[in-house]
Amino acid sequence: MNIILRNTIAAALLLAGMLQQASAGITTFTGDTGGQPTFLRPGDYGGPTPSFITGVSYQAFDIAVSESDWQYTFMTNCAYNCASFFYQGAFDPAKPGQNLMAASADDGYQFSALMANMEAGQHYVYVVTGYYDWDTGGFSTTVGGKGDITISAVPEPSGGMMLLGGLALVGAFARRRSRQRA
Repeated sequence: MNIILRNTIAAALLLAGMLQQASAGITTFTGDTGGQPTFLRPGDYGGPTPSFITGVSYQAFDIAVSESDWQYTFMTNCAYNCASFFYQGAFDPAKPGQNLMAASADDGYQFSALMANMEAGQHYVYVVTGYYDWDTGGFSTTVGGKGDITISAVPEPSGGMMLLGGLALVGAFARRRSRQRA
């Protein structure tokens, strides 16, 4: 797909999202896949992982919406060939096809766009990654749709483990201190 056609489609998706209702929400967030964890991303259009992929850096974001609608649009501009994936529920990098709802991974040049059905009160994860293993860098994603859109970065598993370890250590010290006082 050539770049002019791709940008025209993206503009049409954004315009459709903006024209839904006066209560429509539009949110933009940025990130950088450089130095992030890697996974074996799904293939083009959500198929099996291509044989040329050995580990692509990614950044994941938790998404929630205040109103249900079938036309939430996600448009990502990248400084590299990017791809994006949309999951309902949990995202497990070890099982990239599990819970996958939508994908935009067709050698994205510097752009990725998809549309997703989202329900209020449900948990979703949006993943931005490179098309090839060496594709990393900064990106900006604009999300448009009906209602308010809440976005937060998903912490790396190692960060969560460090937090749990720290809390366990604090708990052990507190228990030891209470035993010494008794």
